[in-house]
Amino acid sequence: MYKKRRNMKKGIVFFLLLCLAPSICLAVPRVTTEQEETIPVDSVGKKSQDIIRLNVGPGWIVSEIETDVNVYKRKVGFTASADYLHFWKSGWGLGANYMFYNTSFDEGFSTTIHYIGPCVAGSTTFCSRWRWDSLIGVGYAYYKESVSTDYGGISYDLSAGQGRFASIVQTGIEYKISEKVGIGLLVNGFVMNLKKPEGYNDDKYDFYGIKRVDVQVGARIYL
Repeated sequence: MYKKRRNMKKGIVFFLLLCLAPSICLAVPRVTTEQEETIPVDSVGKKSQDIIRLNVGPGWIVSEIETDVNVYKRKVGFTASADYLHFWKSGWGLGANYMFYNTSFDEGFSTTIHYIGPCVAGSTTFCSRWRWDSLIGVGYAYYKESVSTDYGGISYDLSAGQGRFASIVQTGIEYKISEKVGIGLLVNGFVMNLKKPEGYNDDKYDFYGIKRVDVQVGARIYL
């Protein structure tokens, strides 16, 4: 059973500007004393580098969800993601992203979304240990709704799903604790169109699908 979702346009332009900013920003120099331990800037952002990122956090479906008995303006769930990124000396890079989302509704069903796809990224390094990067990607997403029911003393698990193309944007900041390990904060945007069911009212809703915003924290592994 698929739900109608309304397009939420507020803040999209601002979020895209944030995502593009690292590709044009200049690194901010840092003044240190001789006694202060620092990581050389060259080791952080002035050479080619491979990074693995592992993140978890809350995610909000911000497109309207209409069920038979309720209308949800926002729906929070759990998100997890894993990324591999390769950055060149110029600050540009390529990579791959995996994202997971799960939430449940008062009506007794749950929604799960898996996403995987390639991305183009840009980054800038400042204050020696800090990196700000952003990316944009297009990939494959699988959306599934599941419900558990009991009939005649027997439990049944029913589900329906569909696979579609989806797009993501992401921006975040990270702090390099050592040469091999760091921590970071990410903000993700996710958009996925779903197949319109029979009888869908285009006059009432101009978008049918999922729009989501995630806030995540996690570890960085520098290879």
